Amino acid sequence: MANVILVNNAKDVLFLKRAARMVGAGLGCGPGGMVDDNETPEATATRELEEETTITRKQINIHTAKEFFVCMPVENVMIHIYLASLVSEATVVVDPSEHTGYGWMAQGRVLEADD
Repeated sequence: MANVILVNNAKDVLFLKRAARMVGAGLGCGPGGMVDDNETPEATATRELEEETTITRKQINIHTAKEFFVCMPVENVMIHIYLASLVSEATVVVDPSEHTGYGWMAQGRVLEADD
Protein backbone atom coordinates (compact mmCIF):
# COMPACT_ATOMS: atom_id res chain seq x y z
CA MET A 1 0.00 0.00 0.00
CA ALA A 2 1.26 3.51 -0.79
CA ASN A 3 -0.18 6.89 0.20
CA VAL A 4 0.63 10.57 -0.30
CA ILE A 5 0.44 13.31 2.30
CA LEU A 6 0.17 16.35 0.03
CA VAL A 7 0.90 19.88 1.26
CA ASN A 8 0.04 23.03 -0.68
CA ASN A 9 1.93 26.37 -0.73
CA ALA A 10 0.01 27.55 2.36
CA LYS A 11 1.26 24.40 4.19
CA ASP A 12 -2.26 22.92 4.31
CA VAL A 13 -2.72 19.14 4.01
CA LEU A 14 -5.08 17.59 1.42
CA PHE A 15 -7.84 15.30 2.70
CA LEU A 16 -10.29 13.35 0.54
CA LYS A 17 -13.71 12.26 1.84
CA ARG A 18 -14.36 8.55 1.25
CA ALA A 19 -17.46 7.65 -0.80
CA ALA A 20 -20.31 5.64 0.73
CA ARG A 21 -19.36 2.40 -1.06
CA MET A 22 -15.74 2.53 0.18
CA VAL A 23 -14.23 1.12 3.36
CA GLY A 24 -14.17 4.01 5.84
CA ALA A 25 -17.12 5.75 4.16
CA GLY A 26 -17.34 9.43 5.08
CA LEU A 27 -13.89 9.53 6.66
CA GLY A 28 -11.00 11.71 5.55
CA CYS A 29 -7.92 10.16 3.97
CA GLY A 30 -5.05 10.95 1.67
CA PRO A 31 -4.69 9.65 -1.86
CA GLY A 32 -3.32 6.13 -2.06
CA GLY A 33 -3.91 2.49 -2.81
CA MET A 34 -2.50 -0.96 -3.37
CA VAL A 35 0.83 -1.51 -5.11
CA ASP A 36 0.34 -3.29 -8.45
CA ASP A 37 2.63 -6.09 -9.61
CA ASN A 38 5.94 -4.75 -10.98
CA GLU A 39 5.20 -1.27 -9.62
CA THR A 40 7.29 0.60 -7.07
CA PRO A 41 5.57 2.09 -4.01
CA GLU A 42 6.47 5.60 -5.22
CA ALA A 43 4.94 4.88 -8.64
CA THR A 44 1.81 3.62 -6.86
CA ALA A 45 1.58 6.73 -4.72
CA THR A 46 1.87 9.10 -7.68
CA ARG A 47 -0.48 7.00 -9.85
CA GLU A 48 -3.11 6.99 -7.10
CA LEU A 49 -2.65 10.73 -6.54
CA GLU A 50 -3.38 11.38 -10.21
CA GLU A 51 -6.27 8.90 -10.40
CA GLU A 52 -7.93 10.29 -7.27
CA THR A 53 -7.22 14.03 -7.69
CA THR A 54 -5.92 14.67 -11.25
CA ILE A 55 -2.70 16.10 -9.73
CA THR A 56 0.25 14.74 -11.72
CA ARG A 57 3.77 13.74 -10.69
CA LYS A 58 5.11 16.83 -12.48
CA GLN A 59 3.06 19.07 -10.15
CA ILE A 60 4.66 17.77 -6.94
CA ASN A 61 7.99 17.31 -5.20
CA ILE A 62 8.38 14.21 -3.06
CA HIS A 63 10.39 15.07 0.04
CA THR A 64 10.43 12.01 2.26
CA ALA A 65 9.15 8.47 2.42
CA LYS A 66 8.38 6.38 5.48
CA GLU A 67 7.42 2.74 5.77
CA PHE A 68 5.14 1.27 8.41
CA PHE A 69 4.53 -2.42 9.00
CA VAL A 70 0.96 -3.01 10.23
CA CYS A 71 -0.20 -6.33 11.69
CA MET A 72 -3.75 -7.05 10.55
CA PRO A 73 -6.03 -9.98 11.50
CA VAL A 74 -6.05 -11.42 7.96
CA GLU A 75 -2.63 -10.34 6.68
CA ASN A 76 0.24 -8.04 7.55
CA VAL A 77 0.63 -4.90 5.44
CA MET A 78 3.58 -2.65 4.59
CA ILE A 79 2.38 0.93 4.13
CA HIS A 80 4.60 3.41 2.27
CA ILE A 81 3.80 7.05 3.00
CA TYR A 82 5.23 9.86 0.89
CA LEU A 83 5.30 13.51 1.97
CA ALA A 84 4.94 15.72 -1.08
CA SER A 85 4.36 19.39 -1.85
CA LEU A 86 2.82 21.15 -4.81
CA VAL A 87 5.30 22.90 -7.11
CA SER A 88 2.67 24.44 -9.36
CA GLU A 89 -0.96 25.45 -9.17
CA ALA A 90 -3.26 22.46 -9.13
CA THR A 91 -6.98 21.96 -9.30
CA VAL A 92 -8.27 18.97 -7.38
CA VAL A 93 -10.91 16.92 -9.18
CA VAL A 94 -11.92 13.88 -7.14
CA ASP A 95 -12.95 10.54 -8.59
CA PRO A 96 -16.63 10.33 -7.49
CA SER A 97 -16.50 6.53 -7.40
CA GLU A 98 -13.98 6.77 -4.54
CA HIS A 99 -14.49 10.20 -2.93
CA THR A 100 -17.34 12.65 -2.40
CA GLY A 101 -15.22 15.74 -1.76
CA TYR A 102 -11.94 17.14 -0.53
CA GLY A 103 -10.51 19.89 1.62
CA TRP A 104 -7.24 21.46 2.66
CA MET A 105 -6.59 21.51 6.42
CA ALA A 106 -3.97 23.59 8.22
CA GLN A 107 -1.23 21.32 9.59
CA GLY A 108 -1.90 22.44 13.16
CA ARG A 109 -5.58 21.53 12.79
CA VAL A 110 -4.81 17.99 11.60
CA LEU A 111 -3.84 16.96 15.14
CA GLU A 112 -6.89 18.73 16.61
CA ALA A 113 -9.47 17.23 14.21
CA ASP A 114 -11.95 14.86 15.78
CA ASP A 115 -14.65 14.66 13.10
